[in-house]
Amino acid sequence: MEGIGQPAGNPKRGFLRDCTPGIQSLGGEKMKEKILEDQWVVGFIDALGKFIVDVKEDNIELKFVVNVPKEDVQTLYKLKKIFQCGRIYEIENGWCLEIRKIHCIKNVVEYFDKHWLKTRKRVDFIKFRKIYLILERGQLMEKLEDVAKYAEGIRGTPREVVDNILKLKGTG
Repeated sequence: MEGIGQPAGNPKRGFLRDCTPGIQSLGGEKMKEKILEDQWVVGFIDALGKFIVDVKEDNIELKFVVNVPKEDVQTLYKLKKIFQCGRIYEIENGWCLEIRKIHCIKNVVEYFDKHWLKTRKRVDFIKFRKIYLILERGQLMEKLEDVAKYAEGIRGTPREVVDNILKLKGTG
């Protein structure tokens, strides 16, 4: 007799195996765990992650931020391990993981290039990524208007930040 939630037919087949053909040839249980972990990260960041663009001391600053309630601080340590970077600090009513060093932002960009976000947050990420690539290539002064346009398209970016990006043209 088949139990609730068990697929019909072969009792050794499971949901993950049914959805990801050939998974056994890719490393078995460890591969299943990695796929589930990546799916969890994508869902978690879709819900709570923020891609932030700011101007500090005449420079563009990129930040990836995740805030959680106090009881979920261990989640941030897991994310910090996955991204191999970041600073965790206490905020009002919770904890924050902040990643902002450009070599650390690279880890975030590479992760979400491989594991696509599923919500509108993906659009924010794509624009954040475009700004990252401009900075990484040293093209900021030539592409300030593009950076301002991308920043404006990231939800939550204040108009003041976009204006400050455009003001950098006079300082370059």
